[in-house]
Amino acid sequence: MRTIFSEEHEQFREQVRRFCEKEVAPHIRQWERDGVTPKSFWRMAGGNGSLCTTIPEQYGGPGGDFLHACVVTEELARIGLSTGIPVHSDMVSPYLLHYGSEELKQRFLPKLCRGEIIGSIGMTEPGTGSDLKNIKTTAVRDGDEWVINGSKQFITNSGTPITRFVTATAVTGEANGKKEISAILVPNGTPGFTVEPAYDKLGWHASDTHPLTFDDVRVPAENLVGERGRGFANFLHILDEGRIAIAARSTGAAEGGVIPGRLDAFAPHAKKIHIDIDPSSINKIIKVDCAIVGDVAHVLEDMLRVWKQTQPEIDKKALKAWWGKIEAWKARKCLAYK
Repeated sequence: MRTIFSEEHEQFREQVRRFCEKEVAPHIRQWERDGVTPKSFWRMAGGNGSLCTTIPEQYGGPGGDFLHACVVTEELARIGLSTGIPVHSDMVSPYLLHYGSEELKQRFLPKLCRGEIIGSIGMTEPGTGSDLKNIKTTAVRDGDEWVINGSKQFITNSGTPITRFVTATAVTGEANGKKEISAILVPNGTPGFTVEPAYDKLGWHASDTHPLTFDDVRVPAENLVGERGRGFANFLHILDEGRIAIAARSTGAAEGGVIPGRLDAFAPHAKKIHIDIDPSSINKIIKVDCAIVGDVAHVLEDMLRVWKQTQPEIDKKALKAWWGKIEAWKARKCLAYK
């Protein structure tokens, strides 16, 4: 029994699980082939309170907490959907909530919560990865506008039919000999802002991912999100919860790999490629693996409890990496079984 989740969290989990199994799971293969989750999925997720769970009701959100976000992430990963919801709900929306102007919050948050539009975060750059201190994209103030030049890569949710903006990091000057990094909201369709063709990725096909190019892109000065020069610190704050969300996603994916019936369903296909599989043996493996996943789920619970009580002290990067390894181990175990 995972005691960190309250009864209300578990009721919410049942609601999300029903949604995932009824409205999502039957369509995953098609969405993977299409390379994107359709706007109908986002609308349904918004309608049942699965998007932007930490956004207050005054901005159109469910008014939940970060554990609600972990529930959504776990359940979507459990059925195997590669989606940009964690970026949308746990990075884009909270960043606007904490650092955006009231005008930006009123303009975008309600629609983000309803799933009518999607937002993206533009940090990663060619040659620098996500090392914000070394980004090269620039934004120069020209009167009442910012003029942005540069490029980003591997940007989730940046090119869907309902994507409306990217909050991009850019160098806006220097302070004490160091780069002054700020965050600026750039609406899709702004002249000079190009969403390049999607990546042909090895996996996560239903998660929309593109490189972005900014060529003398002009946006209003009021599109600055947060204080000038605080982009680096502000994004680090948001990324902390994002890393824990990745740990939650890995929990769901690891559990999904041993859902009873999943491997049994593989047996008919295995016969076609001359792999001899005994369903009774698979069930024994499932029982053992379920016990393992149960144990590591308790570890996640402990990690979340530590995060909840002493946020600054927990090493979120290590948590993210460790759980990624757990998920990879589960995948290798399933693929190697004969």
